[in-house]
Amino acid sequence: MEKTATREDHPRFTRELIVQSWRRDRSLALLLHCGSVLAGVVFTLLGPILPTLSARWHLDDAQAGWLFIAQFTGVMMGSALSGLMIQRFGVFRLIAGGYAVTAAGVACLGVSSWGIGLLSVFSSGFALGLTGPTVNLLVAEINSDRSAVALNILNLAWALGAVVGPPMIALLATDGNLVQPLVGLAALLSIIALLMVRRSLSDSSSGPNRLGPNKRDAARLALHACASPYALLTGALIFIYVGTETAASGWIVSYAQRLHASPSGLETMTASFFWTGLLVGRGPRREF
Repeated sequence: MEKTATREDHPRFTRELIVQSWRRDRSLALLLHCGSVLAGVVFTLLGPILPTLSARWHLDDAQAGWLFIAQFTGVMMGSALSGLMIQRFGVFRLIAGGYAVTAAGVACLGVSSWGIGLLSVFSSGFALGLTGPTVNLLVAEINSDRSAVALNILNLAWALGAVVGPPMIALLATDGNLVQPLVGLAALLSIIALLMVRRSLSDSSSGPNRLGPNKRDAARLALHACASPYALLTGALIFIYVGTETAASGWIVSYAQRLHASPSGLETMTASFFWTGLLVGRGPRREF
């Protein structure tokens, strides 16, 4: 005798139960926001430590610029592949792997040569490109009734890391030695990765098809979206915005050092003023 299908057997009902359990899990929200703070530190780290890296590796501006190219090439590739990787590995496994790769890239950056440094920056950028959209998707999913506010708070945590973290690491780099602060940052990222692995092992919802559409629907939606004039215009605006943001935050510390290099290294704080403006702009606001 065939078993009659019930509502409990329906995939949508199972997904609703999973999202409800995530919504009640305060530790998950704390973990995601702590990870977002660290992601903000890593994403904006290159600008404040660029003068130290350039001096150590004897780089001119053109060679130093390749570090930014490597980072954002990795970010773009990771972001483009994040949807497929979610379907393949699941949300928590992908976030755990992303933070683990980011930790390895950050740690290697403190002890490597320029060639290995390029690979380290690319790897950490690729990992951040994977984890960023995944974390945003997860936060929006578990806060579907107030997703705009929840994502604003998540971006606020990211901007907080961007403001506080990089200049602190640059100031802690005594005599140009970046090893200890970068290894410390890598250790914090590793802790987040391990906690995500633990969550993945304890939560049966870490399977590959818990969030978002399936692979075929995702590819069809992506092609349809990219073909629209609105998507092309939005892409051009984002290109200009991200290019301006990257140029300003990446080179402002080097420029300030060339204007006036203080013994205390306070010029590393110039990037923080830039990110403070974004922090204020991304602050939580009332949702209408």
